[in-house]
Amino acid sequence: MKKKLSVLFGVGGSAEQGFPSTGQLDDEVAEWAADFVKNKAPDPIDSFDARMRTNYFDLFWKDREGYCADLNLEQKAIP
Repeated sequence: MKKKLSVLFGVGGSAEQGFPSTGQLDDEVAEWAADFVKNKAPDPIDSFDARMRTNYFDLFWKDREGYCADLNLEQKAIP
């Protein structure tokens, strides 16, 4: 089975229509990723299994926070 990753971008304009905000989506995806890893049964024969039990969303999120922490306001500005 091929795993898929979706990255969602938004400005919140559709929140008035009842769609979740970007922050809500971030929270839901983080929860889904944590649940997937928690509920993944270990397979001692499959060496790929350990990587599939890693919460890559959490790693990505923490790495993003660390990267942005070192930027000044001018560097954080989007051109």
